[in-house]
Amino acid sequence: MKHIGVVLTDILVSQELVRYHVIEFVVNKDNEYDHVLASVADAAFRFEANGMLDLAFVKNQKRRAERPLSFGDIIEWDDIDMKNNRIIYKFRRMPALFGARVSEQKFQLLVSGVVSPVDRFHFWSEYFPHVRLDMKSTEQVLPNVTVSAWLNLCLDEDGRFCVEFDSFEKVEHEGSIIAAAPWNRNNSKYSTLALPLYDDVLESQIVLPDSFSELPHWQQELFDYEGVCTGKRLIFCRRLPSYEIVVALFKDDKESIPLGIGVTCEFTAVWNEYEKRFIVTTYKTTGLPSRLGSNGLLRTSVKAVEDYPGLFKSDQFGLIDDPRGVLALLHLSAYKRSSVVVTLEDKPAYQLDMRFRIVDVQPDKAPKLQKWMEDSEITVEDADGVAIDTSTIYSKDHGNIFFHVPEELRSSLSPGKLVKFSAKYQHDIKQFTVAKIAVLPGDGITCVEKRLSREQDESQIVFRINAVRVRDLRRFLENPIFGLIDTGTAISLPRNKKTNFTVWITRSLPEAGTIRPTRTPFFVVSMGEQEPDDYVLSPDIITPTIPEPSKEVDAMIPKETKERDDIEIQAAMESLGLIGDEEPDFIHAAGCNDTKCATDCPTMNTVMKLHEKVDNFWELLSAKNPTFFTECVNKLFS
Repeated sequence: MKHIGVVLTDILVSQELVRYHVIEFVVNKDNEYDHVLASVADAAFRFEANGMLDLAFVKNQKRRAERPLSFGDIIEWDDIDMKNNRIIYKFRRMPALFGARVSEQKFQLLVSGVVSPVDRFHFWSEYFPHVRLDMKSTEQVLPNVTVSAWLNLCLDEDGRFCVEFDSFEKVEHEGSIIAAAPWNRNNSKYSTLALPLYDDVLESQIVLPDSFSELPHWQQELFDYEGVCTGKRLIFCRRLPSYEIVVALFKDDKESIPLGIGVTCEFTAVWNEYEKRFIVTTYKTTGLPSRLGSNGLLRTSVKAVEDYPGLFKSDQFGLIDDPRGVLALLHLSAYKRSSVVVTLEDKPAYQLDMRFRIVDVQPDKAPKLQKWMEDSEITVEDADGVAIDTSTIYSKDHGNIFFHVPEELRSSLSPGKLVKFSAKYQHDIKQFTVAKIAVLPGDGITCVEKRLSREQDESQIVFRINAVRVRDLRRFLENPIFGLIDTGTAISLPRNKKTNFTVWITRSLPEAGTIRPTRTPFFVVSMGEQEPDDYVLSPDIITPTIPEPSKEVDAMIPKETKERDDIEIQAAMESLGLIGDEEPDFIHAAGCNDTKCATDCPTMNTVMKLHEKVDNFWELLSAKNPTFFTECVNKLFS
């Protein structure tokens, strides 16, 4: 059996006849590497001539045998080459697996690895699978991206081998290590072959993004591109506006401006086929923050898009949606053709042409718009619309506005009916109320009720319509009744020349305290004539899964006890803000601090209880409250 190890150091070697310590990599039952200490004997560096007469050959072999080992060298040996006391008497030198250096009297190896998206403090690499990060380092790096890091290797006073994280070095090109990480091994997303970046033969096999033919500037690696930081890690590049470009590693550079919103930069990036986005490998900031609004977000000037009410266009950032309805009434005002300065948030997604979203209106027009709203009687006359339920009308000509139908006008109204209506804006409730309505003859639009999410208590109305492709907007369809419709990330339009589609759509409803998730008021649920199935929208929504006991055990538990446990678990989930609409209620004990909670801490005790009772508790907590998730993990592992 062959063995492989890395030379540690000779500084701590005190045994007679032993020259080096070696860490052997041993595969454990979990198919990961453990580390076992071994030693290289002084005798392993001797060459026995055994009567050879070729003096030049003997001299050369002796010189090679006596060549010393260095920290980080990789050696291989067989069972027969090691004695019972784990001393190696014969070995073979192997190609290097790691970079190596001695820095500030620390022996360090440079390894390629990846940070876990579930446990941000876990750095995994093939040969060192369990390395813990400090809090600062977790904030520097993006999970599920290959990065190289320096690890400190040493022996403690008791002769035990220790591995400690030192620092990140750089972002590596995509490799198989991402798919090999334990949290990705059974994920079909990472089962595709990771192709070498510079292999011309294999490179031709890579499936290019769907938009490659439309955006000729796409290439697998970007060199010295220019962009502006639009979020904590996001970079917007005008040459590739539809692609998400993410900084995977922040490096401390005291000589340059820190990367932040509004800071321009030059960068090099590589396409990540797994995540469908560009990962920045190196960047250099080139200017001070600029074009920032009073809220610290990007500021830009926009104009309304006449063909698509509710959408706006910026010369710099392209089409922009208004999910908060900040400018919902602009097209009804005297300023409908004027420019308005707004602030934006960048929310990119794969193949999304409309990545920026309006947050608020800046002072240049805000006072004027507010005064117009307060002083004017705002009305809509003889508009075409469709009933989306028994009390709400939608009109594509008015974008983000939904019109409320009072009870006395609902008698002939049903979902899907086409209508002609007039409405007036109610300043006190900030809502349009229908004043006059006429249902048009005909059957209207076919619709059904579906419960589209496991988190929904009520069903939602889904409409069947015919829609056509939109030129230059790959992820959108258009319908004469509902206007522009977002296809979302779950629906992929065929890449053939077909332009007409039968689709089922529904209204995009925001969760409590959030904005609508899609770029348009309605989005595609499914394609084809067949009605969509329940839950088709939310296969990936994380919901609490409470393990069920076996039938035998369940029969032994009193009914009152089971009901009480269920109530307690629900109350605990609500207290942490994991279910329901209430804000989380974190109550700490007097002995709690920023790094550790006391044993009598109510919040941490609730966390530990749910950890035991709810199977996917940590995934749920990470999705609902990533800040509190990080705090809990940091306290538990500190």
